[in-house]
Formats: sequence, C-alpha cells, structure tokens
Amino acid sequence: MDNLGLDSLVLIVEDDVSIANLEKRYLEKEGFKVLIASTGEEGLRLVSTEEPHLLIIDYRLPDMSGVELMQKVKELGKKIPSVIVTGGGDETVAVTAMKLGALDYIVKDRDTIKHLPDTCKEVLKKFNLEEENLRLMEELKRVNKELTEINKKLDDLSKKDDLTGVFNRRYLMSALSYETAKAHRYNYSLSFAIFDLDHFKQINDTYGHTTGDVVLKQFAELLNNRLRKTDILGRYGGEEFGIIFTGTALDNAMTICNELRELVAQTSFGPEDIPLRITTSAGVAYLTNGMEKEKLIDVADKSLYKAKESGRNQVVALQKEGETS
Repeated sequence: MDNLGLDSLVLIVEDDVSIANLEKRYLEKEGFKVLIASTGEEGLRLVSTEEPHLLIIDYRLPDMSGVELMQKVKELGKKIPSVIVTGGGDETVAVTAMKLGALDYIVKDRDTIKHLPDTCKEVLKKFNLEEENLRLMEELKRVNKELTEINKKLDDLSKKDDLTGVFNRRYLMSALSYETAKAHRYNYSLSFAIFDLDHFKQINDTYGHTTGDVVLKQFAELLNNRLRKTDILGRYGGEEFGIIFTGTALDNAMTICNELRELVAQTSFGPEDIPLRITTSAGVAYLTNGMEKEKLIDVADKSLYKAKESGRNQVVALQKEGETS
C-alpha cells in the first residue's frame, strides 16, 4: 500500500461535528477511509484498535490539547504522522505542534478544508520518505558494522598465524622494527627472545603431524597466557616463537623466559590420550645503542643455538647486562 489515498485510514479527532463531517466528505472523495473521534480519549482508543495511517487533530479538544494527544500517541509506541487543525490566527500554535512532531497544519475554515486531501497526501508522502530514509540509514549502519567486523577479521587473519592464533612472522618482524625504532628514539629498554621446542621433530615422527600441531597450539597458548599485555608473541617459524619484551631489560627478560621454560617442563602437552612431556630452549638478546633489528635477531638466534648446543632446556643470553655493543 502506498498510503497516499486509496486504502489509507485517516482518523479525524474533532469535536465540531460539522467540521469533522466536512473533512470526512472531502477525504472519502479522494479514496481515503475515515474514522471520527470527538475527544482525545476516544481518539487514543481508536489509535490502539484501528491502527490509522494518519491523524487529523483539532488543536483544542474538550479533554486535552492536540499536542497532548500527539504525545500520548507516542507514549503508546505508535508512530503516526499528524496534521494539526488550528483556528485562524493560531499560527504560533501550529509552529509549536510541528516542533513536537506534526508534519503540517491547516486553518479551520471551509475553503482550506477543500484542500485537506492534498495536504494529507503530501504529509503521507513526506512521512513515507522519512521512514524510508530512516530504514536506509539503519541498513547502512548495519552494513557498515558488518564491513567493520569483516575488515577486522581480515586484518586479524593478515596478522595471525593460522595454526596457533598468535601473531605470524611477518607481523612479528614489523612489530620488532617499530619497537626497535621507538626504543632508540625514547631511550627505553627492549629485549627479544626466540623459543624453540626441543626435539620437536621426534614428536612429528613418532606421533604424527596432527599431534605435533596440537602441541604447537598448546605451547603458544601457554606462552600467551603467561606473558604481559605489553609483550608481543609471534610464531617465528616452524616450532620457533619470538617474543618482544617492550620496556624490559635483559635480566627481567631472562627471568620471564626461565619461568616459561620451567612451566613448559611441568606441563603435559598433546591430545588427552597421548600426554607428552616436552622442554624448550630460548635465546635472549637486548637492544644496545645503535643496534639494528637484524643484529638483535642475530644475537637472539646465536644465543638459542648456544642453548641447544649446551644441552637444551635452558635460557641463554650471549650478552651481559650493561654491555653496550
């Protein structure tokens, strides 16, 4: 239904019977269906039971003003366009009514009432356009929200490792570049560690890659749960994981890494039916004056190699605290 005449139900709330009948006659000629109420209370009852598409309300009713009636209709949860009917010289009343939601007004005289059907059609057209605009705005908000969520998921996918859910190598390296530059600029401590699962190849060879994948996920989750919010964990490659310790000196980074190493040794990994005990080794480096990201990684990598060479299940830092190069 287009609500512009044919089959549109209009409720006239008017205590002057002759005016109400005149309005009804003109409206019915244009295909409107019309109901009449002589009081505000009767109008409210018909609003609830008949669901009119448009209200034509006399500003001065026996039991309330037209504006009060409009407010009561809103309180019922009804959103119905209204036309206020005023006496001659009551333009200020009409302005007040329109500020409160009326879409138009007419002056109560017989010549003006002749044009009431056109006024009603314009009001319904305006109302329908406003409702359509609101619907489109809500739809746009919904689509924008969905796009935002999709973009966030895509952004997460571009940063996260598919298997473990922690940051991938590309993001880890990008973050390390950024944190290294920031540490040099603002002169604060930065440490970097590389963790490696000891004898991980044996797990894959003995129990299969599916079990190995479970172990990697659990290992990453264990690290992630223990680390601070300021630490950045990423999968460096294979069974190796990198951790950026922002604002952290070497001794503190070593302490955290040793806690992680001990926690790993005390934890069962793998599927429930194949509880596995594993160990991990780590190499730790800290940023010195003028050190580039690549050198920081190289020191951590060589420290990890030393940990492996020295028997595994240990944390090694080739640098000494306070060293400047």
